[in-house]
Amino acid sequence: MKIGNLLSKSLLIPGLALIGFSCTKPLTYESMGDAGQTIVKLINDDGDYRLRAVGLVSTPQVVDLLDVRRDIPNGTELGKTMTVVIEDDQTLVDDYNTANGTSYVPLPTDKYTVDPGNPRAGGLWTLTLAAGEFAKGLKITIPNSLDIDLSQSYAMGFRIKTVDANGKISAEAHQAVVEIGVKNKYDGEYSVNVTTSGWAAYGISDNLPATYPGNLLLITSGAATLNIENIWGGSDLQPAMTAGNADGTQFGAASPVFTFDLATDKLINVDNAIPDDGRGRDFMLNPAAPASDNLYDPATKTIYANYIMVQNGRPNQFIRLVLKYVGPR
Repeated sequence: MKIGNLLSKSLLIPGLALIGFSCTKPLTYESMGDAGQTIVKLINDDGDYRLRAVGLVSTPQVVDLLDVRRDIPNGTELGKTMTVVIEDDQTLVDDYNTANGTSYVPLPTDKYTVDPGNPRAGGLWTLTLAAGEFAKGLKITIPNSLDIDLSQSYAMGFRIKTVDANGKISAEAHQAVVEIGVKNKYDGEYSVNVTTSGWAAYGISDNLPATYPGNLLLITSGAATLNIENIWGGSDLQPAMTAGNADGTQFGAASPVFTFDLATDKLINVDNAIPDDGRGRDFMLNPAAPASDNLYDPATKTIYANYIMVQNGRPNQFIRLVLKYVGPR
């Protein structure tokens, strides 16, 4: 959640609960417990997980890793300066990898600088909430993301260690795994409309546009290149439909890698990420395709791709995809 969004949230200022009143009985109050104390928490996207997208550019980018918030009971507590110490915790990332089958590694320290507003000493980050400030970001700067190894996936683990000024660490929202996703502008999840022709004799749909039963992930593999993940197929294989659009299918040993011209958003090349298994399957752009069939339209966030899959001993398999952006992966 962005800090700007946090500022629109109303503050909860609980009053005292009246138990009873009469002319012969004094006022009595019910204890509010923790409701009378400032609670400090981390604001995440999904449970203990947060994704921070970083553009694949050579210019510096400030990355807001965490949003730290204090939920205050009254204006007096908000008027206090509070120091929050956050510690690096690699075990959180290790546990996340084990639970989710991921392989995140720490972002190398030489690839970023620590924001002076939240200095770090060893594995401890210090963030100060000034009087009247109830939310603040923990930030780093990445000078040049083009220097980052894209063959790795990166994440950092954080845990609130201490707070002062009569604060209490939230039991439910005190730790986070933050993925630092280095992505080019085409990266994301897309719905798929697919049209194929040429392989009707092999049980593949012929000239019938169809909505594929699952989305594709386009995954940054370079400044202007993307590999795919076929969510429906659970693979990185080229999507297609069986004859008559009866069902989804995918082509073995065929995983397209798309390359764009960053200046024009034109699709300029399609390669096969999978080595030849003897069938000679490979991709190339369709030379007969109109220019409007091989490009990314930033206004609608739609990719049009018109290309050919070749195989030894078979006619060309023509493929046309219309990929509509659904959201970040």
